[in-house]
Amino acid sequence: MRIYVYVHNRFPDAALVSWQESPATITCTSYSEHENRELRNVMRNLLGRQASGRCLLSQHVGPEDLGFALAIAMRTATLGLSFSVLVVGKGNLEGKLAFSSPPYQFGQVARRYQCDLILMPMETKTSFPQIRRCSTVFDAIRQLLAYKPGPYGGQYPLRHVHGIETAKRALLLSLAGRLHLLLVGPPGCGKTFLLSEAADFLEDTVDFWVRSSMSAKYLLEHRVFSLVAGGRLILDELPSLQKTVLGAVRTEMDDNPDLLVQAAMNPCPCAATGQQGYTCICSEREKRQYWHAVGIPLLDRFDLKVRLRPREDWSTHIDTQIPDWKERMNRCLSHRPALQMCSQTALKASRSIDLGQLTPRGRLSMARIALTIAEWDGKMTVDQSCLAEAMAYRSFRLDEEN
Repeated sequence: MRIYVYVHNRFPDAALVSWQESPATITCTSYSEHENRELRNVMRNLLGRQASGRCLLSQHVGPEDLGFALAIAMRTATLGLSFSVLVVGKGNLEGKLAFSSPPYQFGQVARRYQCDLILMPMETKTSFPQIRRCSTVFDAIRQLLAYKPGPYGGQYPLRHVHGIETAKRALLLSLAGRLHLLLVGPPGCGKTFLLSEAADFLEDTVDFWVRSSMSAKYLLEHRVFSLVAGGRLILDELPSLQKTVLGAVRTEMDDNPDLLVQAAMNPCPCAATGQQGYTCICSEREKRQYWHAVGIPLLDRFDLKVRLRPREDWSTHIDTQIPDWKERMNRCLSHRPALQMCSQTALKASRSIDLGQLTPRGRLSMARIALTIAEWDGKMTVDQSCLAEAMAYRSFRLDEEN
């Protein structure tokens, strides 16, 4: 991500900020020792800790002008964001972004440097499509992670995902009902592609992909679980993640009702199960160890668990597109079922379906799924088909073969 600092006294200029991590105390190569001391004080207040690293500027700006942009550069360096941001304002000693003098024509500066977003203080009164208002570094990072260019122009986001209709429906229910989702399938069946294409369903929300190199300490220090509140935490290649990360995610799934977790994994260590033209060479013990690396407690917290079966007759396949998906999504999100309604639905389901195989958590989860299905399909009540489909998502066996 390219981060620019608005230069107040040299319109229409902006300074490009580059940051390199190093163990030494933070310094700016173009600053005097006095300016570097000022920069360290600003950064300490913005970040809440002593910073380290080396900063490069395309042109000279003051320490207060640089501080907020540099703090963002440090916090987003490992996130792989690919757009440009213009920061208008100064980082003050209260740890906030504020104006010192009114900025002029910042829109022209943003266009000149092809910036996708403009970060400005909360007290900004002007109206501009690219503006994102923020006061702290934490607020700014939330705005950056929530930004999506929207390449489809309002069209159905999954129109490029062909086949795997069961998985696509499960994804829609997961987004609409804030239901945790786990996709299991061989490489190439569309798990990761499906999760990435779903980014346009929820506007102004944060998607955060957890990588295998990240630790629980990294997630907690960068306040990832707070950043993705209302958005999605995506765990691709679930068994490859560190155990501390899986434990932290499991805890947050219980404690944070605004957190939505969507994950994907292969069916076995060699990933050949269900893969056409390949034979699985894993022993039963290796398969059990593979699944237990994820942990039964974490698996039980996923509401929707789906095995992707890519083998199908493409000559007779017809893609299902939903023209009113926005209305359905908004309706489901605004009518999320309460605990009492889930309990009543589970009690109703027990009279017609054998729920003995489900844990108490599983019964409430099944009820939430059934209620979401009814809301998504526009049904007045939860009927037998809703309950049957919900049970299919919950009746997931680890030892099932594709």
